[in-house]
Amino acid sequence: RQQQQQQRQRQQQQQRQQQGRRRQQQSQQLRNQL
Repeated sequence: RQQQQQQRQRQQQQQRQQQGRRRQQQSQQLRNQL
């Protein structure tokens, strides 16, 4: 789980730069999948 979280954080950082508002939606979707 720790590795997955690190990967997600990296993805979120990249998406944060490219997409501001969508990142929040995607982060919520990831949490719902768990």
